[in-house]
Amino acid sequence: MRILFRGREYHIEEEEVAGNRRVTIFVRSSGQTVAEQWSVAPGEGGAPGLAQGPWWTEGLGLENVEDEEWEPALEYAGSEERIVPGTSVRDPTALKCVLRAFLTNGAPVPRPGVRRYWGLATGDLPAYSLGPLHLDGLAVRVYSSAEKAQDGRSAVDDRLSPRVEEIVDLEAFLAARAREGFAGALLDDEEPIYFLLDDEGRLRVLKLASDGTDVEPMLLDRKGGWFPFEGEIEMRPFQDQEDCDQLMVRYLGSQPYLGFVPEQKFWSPSAASGEDGVGWVEVEDEWGVSPIVPLFADPLTGRAYLDRHGFPGREMIEVADLRDLVRRAQDASHPVVLHPEEHRAYRANLWVNGEDLILDTYSGFWRRGSGTQFAPIA
Repeated sequence: MRILFRGREYHIEEEEVAGNRRVTIFVRSSGQTVAEQWSVAPGEGGAPGLAQGPWWTEGLGLENVEDEEWEPALEYAGSEERIVPGTSVRDPTALKCVLRAFLTNGAPVPRPGVRRYWGLATGDLPAYSLGPLHLDGLAVRVYSSAEKAQDGRSAVDDRLSPRVEEIVDLEAFLAARAREGFAGALLDDEEPIYFLLDDEGRLRVLKLASDGTDVEPMLLDRKGGWFPFEGEIEMRPFQDQEDCDQLMVRYLGSQPYLGFVPEQKFWSPSAASGEDGVGWVEVEDEWGVSPIVPLFADPLTGRAYLDRHGFPGREMIEVADLRDLVRRAQDASHPVVLHPEEHRAYRANLWVNGEDLILDTYSGFWRRGSGTQFAPIA
């Protein structure tokens, strides 16, 4: 079970040993905290009531407490409690308050009037979606009913044994997922949810609801409902790309890019007249219009890209010497981008450093020397 309390995250394990109840409270060894406004701190003094705020979450997204990221901070057995020596927690009062709340209230109960949601879990991790609605990271799957969650299991690899679990408090659940590095969420496998910050730095959860014709932005309220958002509050994206990348490494593994295979072949557009043999195209991004050399591991994907951007007469040509292509593009100040406009897990930027071909992807930097294999750069 996970608890968010006074800006810090705790993980609680409970077991029965020789007839005695044993409780261990773990904290993150990094000492990272959760933004205070993401959770409602329990009242002062005594055991807090669960109805005071969404600070309890259960089931989904629990890290493996054997991972070095977590450390035991407090142990309780029988009627005795003990602060674990060397814990990074400086305030034992908070630990004891969390323990009293857990011993008093037990498993989380819903606050009155809070709408329930469901999710899919694989092992101790929430199931994710990787698709075009969240191009820079993973989206956590959430559902408005247990039946829809059950149907959603078909979208998850059966080998991961996905199971349906209830989400006690959607606001607290999504706040925790945002801090973990999820780029957003996907409701009922259809409606994208994004994490934003308002002008006061508070986390806001925005859903793009669709009736099949129109799309309406809606904000999540404290009770799990949604209300229309008409732009009356200034918002900015909440996203740390490094956190998103680290989470993708955790889920997808460390590889040059998703779908990479040894001896990979590549294709790039043919050069237009006057392009010095390098097939670049002009694309518009947040900084304006700029030339890039698009690269693809599949010629059909490349052809679709050219058609979509309206580059008539250009063909996809198999790259005979990738290092040479990248070097010539680099000399012409044209960035080489693998799978532009695709999900971050598939994308990469390439350049040459001396005799090495460098790949920059979600999993970090990779180097290829004189051979054909990429090796991670520590």
